[in-house]
Amino acid sequence: MILESIFTRNVSGRFFFLIIYAWLALFLSFPAVFSADNDHAKADPGYIWPTNAGRTLSSTFAETRDTHYHFGIDVRTNHSEGYSCYAVADGDVVRIRVSPYGYGKVLYLKMADGKTAVYAHLQRFGPKVAELVTAKQYKKKSFRCQIFFEPGELHFQQGDVLAYTGSTGVGYPHLHFEIRNEEGYLNPMNFGFTVKDTRSPKPDEVTIFPLRVNAGIDGSFYPVSFPIEPAYEKGNNHYKMTAIPAVYGDIGLGISADDRADEAPNSVCFYGLELSLDDSVIFSANYDKIGFYETKQIHLERDYWLKRNENKTSHHLWKDRNMTADFFGQGGGIINTNDYKIGVHDFEIGIYDFNGNYAYIHGQIQILEDATYPQKRNISKSIAPQELPTISNTDTSGITLTPGTIKADLYNDYLIFRIPDRNSDTYSHLAVTSTLFKNIPLVAKGGELMGRLPLALFDDFNLTVDLRQVDSGGSVIRDTLNFCFQSLSPEGGTVVSDDGLFQAQFAPSALYKTVYIQVLSEDPPDEDHFTSKIYHLHAGDVPLRGDAEISIKIPANEANPEKLGIHTLSEKGEWKFIDNDRITSPGSIFGASPQMESYVLIRDLDPPELHWLSFKQKTRSHLPTLRLRVRDQLSLVDDRTVSLTVDGNWVLMEYDPEAHTITGKPRNPLSPGDHNIQVSVKDYCGNEATLSATITVSPK
Repeated sequence: MILESIFTRNVSGRFFFLIIYAWLALFLSFPAVFSADNDHAKADPGYIWPTNAGRTLSSTFAETRDTHYHFGIDVRTNHSEGYSCYAVADGDVVRIRVSPYGYGKVLYLKMADGKTAVYAHLQRFGPKVAELVTAKQYKKKSFRCQIFFEPGELHFQQGDVLAYTGSTGVGYPHLHFEIRNEEGYLNPMNFGFTVKDTRSPKPDEVTIFPLRVNAGIDGSFYPVSFPIEPAYEKGNNHYKMTAIPAVYGDIGLGISADDRADEAPNSVCFYGLELSLDDSVIFSANYDKIGFYETKQIHLERDYWLKRNENKTSHHLWKDRNMTADFFGQGGGIINTNDYKIGVHDFEIGIYDFNGNYAYIHGQIQILEDATYPQKRNISKSIAPQELPTISNTDTSGITLTPGTIKADLYNDYLIFRIPDRNSDTYSHLAVTSTLFKNIPLVAKGGELMGRLPLALFDDFNLTVDLRQVDSGGSVIRDTLNFCFQSLSPEGGTVVSDDGLFQAQFAPSALYKTVYIQVLSEDPPDEDHFTSKIYHLHAGDVPLRGDAEISIKIPANEANPEKLGIHTLSEKGEWKFIDNDRITSPGSIFGASPQMESYVLIRDLDPPELHWLSFKQKTRSHLPTLRLRVRDQLSLVDDRTVSLTVDGNWVLMEYDPEAHTITGKPRNPLSPGDHNIQVSVKDYCGNEATLSATITVSPK
């Protein structure tokens, strides 16, 4: 409307028009600091918004990722690429990295205040940077590239264009933006990178976790989740948990919730949370910073077991003793029921976003006197522990062998047993009958009897657990389970399969605490490319601080050991390539795994799929775009081997593993006439695919 009124006044004069034109050009080209809704963009220390794509977010700081926290904010770019990325302050570009994976094309700007701004998933760099990167790539004949610059070598002023938004590496089009210091990642919102937000977080459910073997929740030894509903009587953004669970022992609460901002449809992570019990704050945290070496601690702060087993994200309202992340406030959050009076106690959970929008969850827990839930029924005839007879694996008079009656899970550092609670006149007895004799008390819960066994009691971890269920007529139902655990202390060590062909090694920095690991195995599917058993590392879904270093021995009769790779089973049930390192552990295939999973050796003899996309044999373009499809189903494409030459001259090709494409164009214009193209690519097992073609460039 302003421009319309100016031009309808019929003001004459070239000078006035030039002033208006210059002002408009400046407004449209300069970063979003001038935008009307950028109220916080000039907040101390004076940074400006990093792009002209808009001021909404698709992700916030400390959101949950598979193996780490999210280290910055993701600025939405309207499903498009090519928006300008600005220097948020005066500074020097000190590092450039290009990769098909992770951050893709990423730029590091060291600012005058000592902090570093990081711009990731870029489509391309600005001209001054791009020229240096391209020269490096052609010198190395590699798309992958990393360059470090001295301070002052590549200086930019606040507002200068550094690069353009894209989708390189992992993910959809967006700008991933970080603020770092020498110790780690800082929440960009603390430096003015905020958005309009008047909406409160929305909680989903409360989960109560047993933190030690002495704990129980409503008779269960597993985590138990409870739904919540609006508490309109308390006001807007108040919720309540209507159940009042009975608890004992050391427990912790967790909250599942997300947040939303005003102008974006997606959910994001909230900023802070706190827990009060009986009106006293016992825990609080604000996601302000994460150290470089603390990123995997997300598995200690968001429940790892719940994520793995139920695909839920629950934020712990207690601090794990192994956490060093420095975003916690007052209180440790662990509730030891022995410290509280027996009876009902009130709790309140508060969650809030960076703009101070709160949501409150109100609830109660009933603290019990002790951990004893006696088996409610007893009959005249029972079997005392010392009377348990030795029974063979065949039926004996009056005894029915029923394999599968006992269900067992490893949770944390103890076994949980579940058996049917058959009827009112049946007595059940569960005991460890190997090494150290140990009765396992049983608790009635929802049609089952549950028991638990702490593994720390034992020195020998070859355990036999025996069940007898006796009814009033004297009939006996019997089941037996055998377990073989290997115990590793936080100092690390190695676990080995029964056949000696598989091992997992853990460095001293890899474990948070003592773990009890079962190495199980099974025969693979009857398919030629499987060359080993499938090995399972089972440790009760406990997180790792470092990696599990996996080695599987190469079969003695294997004719093509260079074609073997370790694969792990994904959550979707697909085998995914890890590595095919034959050097680290001679005679074996070696690979590092960030979590304990299932593993197998797979032979890959097939080259990658390689074919042209929209190839035109005749073209008028002297800089034609060359695009091919490349994909490998087993051992993945080795992007380092991608090679395309035109008349023998190497051409820079960009590999996109998500789109399964390689794309590029000659560095210099092609002359009219025929030109020979040669393409080759290998997978990580060395299988090679090649293509040849001739392209004819027409005269202009």
